[in-house]
Amino acid sequence: MSIRNRFLMRVASYDRFHRLAMSTQRLLRLTCILLLTAIILGEPATASTQGSGWQWQNPLPQGNHLLSIWGIDANNIWAVGNGGVILRWDGQTWQAQTSGFGNALTAIWGTSARNIWAVGTDGIIIRWNGSTWSRYPTPTRSQLNAIWGADANNVWAVGNDGTILRWDGSTWSAETSNTSRRLNGVWGTDAGNIWVAGNNTILKWDGTHWVEKHQSRILFTAIWGTDAQNIWVVGTAGTILKWNGWIWSAEHVNTNETLYGIGGLDAEHVWAVGERGVIVARSFTADSFEVSWRLQRVDSPPRLSAIWALDANNAWAVGEAGTILEWKGITWRDQQRIFERMTFNGVWGADADHAWAVGSAGAILQWNGATWSAQTSGTTHALRAVWGLDANNVWAVGENGTILKWDGTGWEQQLSGTTDSLTGVWGLDAENIWVVGQGNTILKWDGQAWDAPPQMENRQRLHFEALWGTDADNIWAVGMQGIYKWDGQTWEIQLWEQENLFRGFKAIWGTDANNIWAVGRKGVYKWDGQTWAAQSFDFEGHLLSSVWGLDANNVWAVGEGIFKWDGRAWSRQASEEGHRIFAVGGSDAHHVWVVGSGIQLWNGDQWSDADPNLPRIDSLIGIWGADARNVWAAGSNGTIVKWNGRKWVKQRSSTNDAVIHAFWGFDADNVWAIGRQGYSWLPDHRGIILKWDGRTWAPQPIGSPPYLTAIWGADASNVWAVGLNGTILKWDGRTWSPQVSSTSDDLNAIWGLDANNVWVVSNEGAVLKWDGLAWTEHSRLGTTELTSRLTGIWGTDANNLWVISNNRRMYDSSIMKWDGSAWHQQWNAHRNEHMIIHLYGIWGRDANNVWVVGEDGYSSGITLRWDGNSWLDQHIGVSYSLRGIWGTPTNNLWAVGDAGVILYHGDWPIIKPSLTCNFSEGAPGSAFLITGTEFPARTTVQLQINGSDIGSVSTDRNGRFTALLQTEATAPEGYYVVRANTTAVNSGASVWGSYRLVHTTPLRMPPSDAPAGIAIPDNVPAHARLPVLHLPLVRR
Repeated sequence: MSIRNRFLMRVASYDRFHRLAMSTQRLLRLTCILLLTAIILGEPATASTQGSGWQWQNPLPQGNHLLSIWGIDANNIWAVGNGGVILRWDGQTWQAQTSGFGNALTAIWGTSARNIWAVGTDGIIIRWNGSTWSRYPTPTRSQLNAIWGADANNVWAVGNDGTILRWDGSTWSAETSNTSRRLNGVWGTDAGNIWVAGNNTILKWDGTHWVEKHQSRILFTAIWGTDAQNIWVVGTAGTILKWNGWIWSAEHVNTNETLYGIGGLDAEHVWAVGERGVIVARSFTADSFEVSWRLQRVDSPPRLSAIWALDANNAWAVGEAGTILEWKGITWRDQQRIFERMTFNGVWGADADHAWAVGSAGAILQWNGATWSAQTSGTTHALRAVWGLDANNVWAVGENGTILKWDGTGWEQQLSGTTDSLTGVWGLDAENIWVVGQGNTILKWDGQAWDAPPQMENRQRLHFEALWGTDADNIWAVGMQGIYKWDGQTWEIQLWEQENLFRGFKAIWGTDANNIWAVGRKGVYKWDGQTWAAQSFDFEGHLLSSVWGLDANNVWAVGEGIFKWDGRAWSRQASEEGHRIFAVGGSDAHHVWVVGSGIQLWNGDQWSDADPNLPRIDSLIGIWGADARNVWAAGSNGTIVKWNGRKWVKQRSSTNDAVIHAFWGFDADNVWAIGRQGYSWLPDHRGIILKWDGRTWAPQPIGSPPYLTAIWGADASNVWAVGLNGTILKWDGRTWSPQVSSTSDDLNAIWGLDANNVWVVSNEGAVLKWDGLAWTEHSRLGTTELTSRLTGIWGTDANNLWVISNNRRMYDSSIMKWDGSAWHQQWNAHRNEHMIIHLYGIWGRDANNVWVVGEDGYSSGITLRWDGNSWLDQHIGVSYSLRGIWGTPTNNLWAVGDAGVILYHGDWPIIKPSLTCNFSEGAPGSAFLITGTEFPARTTVQLQINGSDIGSVSTDRNGRFTALLQTEATAPEGYYVVRANTTAVNSGASVWGSYRLVHTTPLRMPPSDAPAGIAIPDNVPAHARLPVLHLPLVRR
């Protein structure tokens, strides 16, 4: 008899029950495992820095400067940059590839998906063969800046010191350029006509020699062309020169910014990119009947380095901080930050896998069940509302009479016959769609065209905002003047707002003809089938701009806050901070969206930000955590961000002009942040301390001390904050009060063992110590002529302390260690053959695991690690300075720095899924209780036994699930492997374990109220009345 016939199982998870059968061969006996380890499937949520073990957490997928981009088609595009970063676009996402080298890669070019070259610093040239990157020997150590080829056997690379290399199909060899200038770009028409652009020069290969064709004061940065009569070079001061086959001549462009990259399709489709994010485009203009350069993007940092175009509606530009911009024929958008600089005015969902948000400048985002992605709308007019019949029939409306229709493949503009702004859309079926707007506008779609139905009785020029209905004879429209109703023949006024002309209504929604809500400045009004009446709740005068619900007991009203109706009363819901909210919509209880300055999702229990990226951040300086689920980082402009175990989210700090330097706390609900309030160039700037109570950050009363720089505590009643001019403040559990430091040095860092052993370091080389009674000078590092600027301190005990310094002499940054009797230098920048080094942060796990972060002379991040014997440079290859570092006692480590950089080192995922069986052994017919924890919240988990699917369960808001596995009494003895799989985005994991069936295991009798035939495992408590246990025995 087969296992399929002898072993049946039922899986229960909350309200979901599945009858399934197994059809696998019996598994060999295995050791039973109760607590199980996650096995990661696929890539982590972050890209790794080359070979260092550090992963990017902000920005995503990575934040190193991108310097070049090249592609084959819309599904095969590569970008390269600092730190050896290589990204590949597959048509859906950018995926990191491993080059194996930390060199900056400055340029990329190829002939096919199996023959791609990249060049960079130290003369590096690597080649992609379709599966791996390999390094090729070159005759130079000079930096290479550009690469181009006529074919697979004729490829040129150019770089610093006049370097020109040529690939002949087998080797790279040097050619004589007759110049020592830096060469930055190369392009040609064929193997006999190659042009090179560089600092103050343009060279040409005539088939036998390189000849200088042009000299200039301009530093030329890139070159590109379409044919021998159309070649352009770009450079400093907004310079664009064009070669017409005879001479180079300047072309006018309205920018003085340095241009770094140029590319295009033909003479009428050329783009150049450069400093401050500028993009200029050369195209034909119908108004002037000529081809000219026009600004498409300006004053939108960061710097852009390169551009590549597929066609007139598909181009990509890359630049600093990992920026990738995409051109879709209308506007340039950041592919990694699709929410940035957008305002969303409307949202609608067809189901859990199909939702749309519309907003400013024709923005349309689509939700596919996992992520939001930008769609091409074909308009730059702001869109105000969106609604649909199903996933293939969606309408969006907006300014200038814009009406767009989604048919499942693309958006098409429909003729509205008006230029008035359209603000609302709703319908019954494909032949009955209504749109309202300003200027008395009400339009109806009959399946063929839009037309105006009979007008309202009041002929004033009214402004409508939204509409909703139950059928063709019962439709309501709202606006600033009140509420109107359509009865199938005419519009009539139901609620007139003449006495409060500008306190009208913004939105309307209902469940049936007796339950309709209208919202606006005056709060919420409800229609009960007879009258409109205000609902009692203190909305605190907040403007409500949208309303939507699931049913009469689950309705949301949003605007200046999020409010929910539960069938009895309204209540305010906590949401992500820092968002303006304009609209609400959804598809089910776990997919409710609010949109505005961002997008938030209600998953049934809480609101969360849908944007995987943090807002752009100037700098992060301090970092500290209570555990792996509660980590804070902060820096300039009052920025505070928190790691919640899954992602980083921005918190409201209550100040925009503060610089937050450091954190410390004694648990996740009691954390202090310290820094400077006010701008440093203003005379009234002062120290600030904020306190986190588990919900909000609030300023603490401390008077007006100088700038505070560091904080540390021994317990809840012994916390110290230090700052400029020798400032030391102490928290005694009730108040902050100053202590005498006996120095006027600026104090930079603090660390301690306990309440009686605390150390502080200063800008003048002083090490101060608190002994429980007073602060005294412990030691002073450096010499009278050359004192040390001590910037950090950390230790394991009184005999093992490390300090870091940025000495006044350029090459003398160092790491010193105290052994209980004296300080000894362990590391020195000059001695270790580094150039200028600045060290900013130090943290350790134990005496053999200590890390230091800082920057090199090029403002690139560095991390040094002490392994118990020596300090090792981890060569992380990060484009930005690192300012702070912190970790947990286990394998979790974070570093933060300029431009909002957040790096992580350790296991991934940080919070690992696990699976437990309530017992490991039972007789055939037993019920096994399976519990999963730490899975992604609100996701589907597929269960398998011995490799066969037996059903799926859903996790709750805490990422938990419970399932009962009911075995058949005739099931064979042996071991059975249970596996729980999830493919949630960035959380793909497989967790497994096993149990055994034997005939000797005792079983408890079922509870009296359990259905007959159920077998309750012996170790399930008698009081356990989980629904999952109350299952009938599965019969054959």
